[in-house]
Amino acid sequence: MRDEQTSRALTGALLTIAIVVAFYVGFRLPNTWSATLDAVSVTDGFHRRFVVGTLLRPLAIATDYNYWLFVGFSYAVLAALIAILVRLAMRAQLLSRRLLIVAFFMLPTGPFLFHEVGYLEQVLYLVLFGCIYLAHRQKWVAATCVMALAPFVHEIAILTVLPIYGLVALRTTSFKRAMIVTAIPTLVGLFVFLIPAASDEAVATLAAQLSRANFKYRHDALELFGRSFEDNWRLYRLHEVVIHVKPVAFFVIGAFACLFWIDRGFAASKRWLVFVVSCAAIGLPGLLVLGGWDHNRWVFLLLTNFFVVLWMSLNGRGHELRRGTIAVLVTALLVISHINIFYFLPDSPRELGYRAVRNFLKQMIDGRLFEKPTY
Repeated sequence: MRDEQTSRALTGALLTIAIVVAFYVGFRLPNTWSATLDAVSVTDGFHRRFVVGTLLRPLAIATDYNYWLFVGFSYAVLAALIAILVRLAMRAQLLSRRLLIVAFFMLPTGPFLFHEVGYLEQVLYLVLFGCIYLAHRQKWVAATCVMALAPFVHEIAILTVLPIYGLVALRTTSFKRAMIVTAIPTLVGLFVFLIPAASDEAVATLAAQLSRANFKYRHDALELFGRSFEDNWRLYRLHEVVIHVKPVAFFVIGAFACLFWIDRGFAASKRWLVFVVSCAAIGLPGLLVLGGWDHNRWVFLLLTNFFVVLWMSLNGRGHELRRGTIAVLVTALLVISHINIFYFLPDSPRELGYRAVRNFLKQMIDGRLFEKPTY
């Protein structure tokens, strides 16, 4: 009993240090791109990425689309995600599962989680955790209905959180039910790609409303709703994004395959089907290279799905990892620690040095750290 208490206390201490370091390295205020997208609502005639903006619309109108409203919402989502991860870590029975969450915050993924605050994928993962909570209580109808809304938060749900939801269903229920509860949100996600994003009138109307806001909204963030996917692809060079993302996708899939092969505890039933779906859930975010320049986000989502699938694979074990599994896992995490996730210009990760920390504290005290971004 005392050893267990000591282990949990150590986990809490390590987790606190990891989160503080991640906050220091990656903290920034949401940029104007994310604030602009948070204002998009179905009421204004937008048919994609409208869930957040629709929920915030009454407050947005009342405050003239105040930037700090979107900041408050973005950090509420981030705080909820961190609270869920901390709770999962502290309640986990296996030390390996606890340390996996500590590793997520300590590796480049943790600081980037703070850096990309405001982006809609954070809402998607919050939706995913809610669906997993409902699924574990056998409330599959409610979970599937909530997941069916995810593509309207952001269409990348079909390549990020939806495959993980399908894996949860496969591991916890019958194959038939797993197919049904996964197919419904998938069809909704495909439907999103078939409908027009927004009319030119809707874009112009929202642009006029945002002209009263206390931040400089991003014209290009709204203009993407008026472009087709083909037009969007012409705006960037796909090869330049692929060469950054493809090696990471191959590595995380390969690392999981090695872990799965040497440790049968990763799946007790439907073993090879679980393996295939797990690899798909890890690797599908790599297809986001078709969606734009943000290869830093695509790498982050690949690594995030790797951690989530690995966390799920360690569930239900009655014993800790064997030496061979630990050796492969530690090697994989060491490689991930050397993967650079580029920050949005002009930002970069803060160094862990005396001068950098002192400058960070000065910016916090004099308020420069909390100045509204202009990008």
